[in-house]
Amino acid sequence: MILILSPEGGLCACPPRGDNAFGCRDLYEDALLDAQLLLARAAGERLRNHSNVYAWDIGHEFSNVREPGGVKVFSGAHSKAPSTEGAVAAWARALTKTLREASGHPATAGTHAGDLEVDRNLRFGTLCAPFAFASMQGLHEDLTFARHRLDFEAIPFLAMLTATFSYKPVLVTGFGLSERHTESEAAFYCANVLARLHADGRQGAYWWRWVDDRAGGASGILRADGSEKPLARTLREFAAERRTVERATDMPMIAAVYYYRTLPASTRTLFDAFLTFVEERRRDRNVLL
Repeated sequence: MILILSPEGGLCACPPRGDNAFGCRDLYEDALLDAQLLLARAAGERLRNHSNVYAWDIGHEFSNVREPGGVKVFSGAHSKAPSTEGAVAAWARALTKTLREASGHPATAGTHAGDLEVDRNLRFGTLCAPFAFASMQGLHEDLTFARHRLDFEAIPFLAMLTATFSYKPVLVTGFGLSERHTESEAAFYCANVLARLHADGRQGAYWWRWVDDRAGGASGILRADGSEKPLARTLREFAAERRTVERATDMPMIAAVYYYRTLPASTRTLFDAFLTFVEERRRDRNVLL
């Protein structure tokens, strides 16, 4: 739900998308950008240099709130780019600059699997330029290219695409499973994905979500009554190892412009190539659990 103080600033209340094909009114310019900058400065000043703040996320799955416009323009070399690419990049720069000045902390943005499996007119190279690191998140069941119900390589593949297209280190800000899986399956899946992300040189990863929702959805670390699942122990034990971040070595990649132009085939083709590329690494680093 998006709440705006006045109809002139956007929508008083709207779910993502709503009647507008792009979601709410323009998130990246004009009145809504001014409101975001005002909030960013106030929040940043309140939490300036706070030891518990690692970084700011300027928008959680923001493309679900407002998908940038879909018109493509020629950008040279017989390629096309989204006409709104510059506006989205300027949005990221403005919020990152404001948060850095007000709080002393860096920023990122909540890009997600849908931004890579579909052309939503986001280009990670320009979007992520001002960020300290890029972010990626996705629930396993939402990944159309996953080979089976517990594909340990699907999230690492998304992280690799994110790193390659953004030219930034990557923090996986959310991964998980639906409640259709057993508690032991969730713990086993988590351990395997974490091991692979670490081997690939990612900055870290968060499990989505904290506690089960009685209405269903993603599998939490805790049950609805607050008791721990095996997943909690898996995360605690992994964290206790206090691993250092490995140096990322990603496979050679096609240009983002070609990747988006050839969707959805490019996702499947590159996933197959990724599986071959990491096979030896998984064996050498003993992550084939």
